[in-house]
Amino acid sequence: MPTPARQRILDAALALIRERGIGRVTTKEIALAAGAAEAPPGDGDLAAALVLFLQRAIDFYAAALPLVAGSFADQELLRRQQERNRQRGTGPQLALQASADYLRGWQETGHLGAAADPYAIAVALCGGALMYAWTDQLAGAEQVPGSRDRLIHALIGTVAGPYMTKGTP
Repeated sequence: MPTPARQRILDAALALIRERGIGRVTTKEIALAAGAAEAPPGDGDLAAALVLFLQRAIDFYAAALPLVAGSFADQELLRRQQERNRQRGTGPQLALQASADYLRGWQETGHLGAAADPYAIAVALCGGALMYAWTDQLAGAEQVPGSRDRLIHALIGTVAGPYMTKGTP
């Protein structure tokens, strides 16, 4: 049986942190090491790719939240982390940009309409994944109406669906 995504992310994060220290590891590096990063778009099914993207994003955020929570408890630690991110060119904005670039690739293949704003869609999808993970962890899964799968499909249909030109949301 394959290792669940959450465990792969935690294992990858722990290995990278042990190897380089917590201040020298980016979330993108953790996602790549865990196999949670997306491959470039192709002639496939955009809706199916977005389902996989959101499944992985939710798993990633669920695993990453405990790792970054301490930064928010200490304002000085958070300020130092923000400064390190600026100096190193790292931070969560890179995940949004990578997601937007991924969507832009689908746009270039004609699967996403020209009127779509890939960055805005990336923010909405990543934000939805983050809020789902956050709510699930802090309030419990029973506090999230419907199933995770239903939410993923509804989010894709609402946010990207109107711009999808090939396949169905």
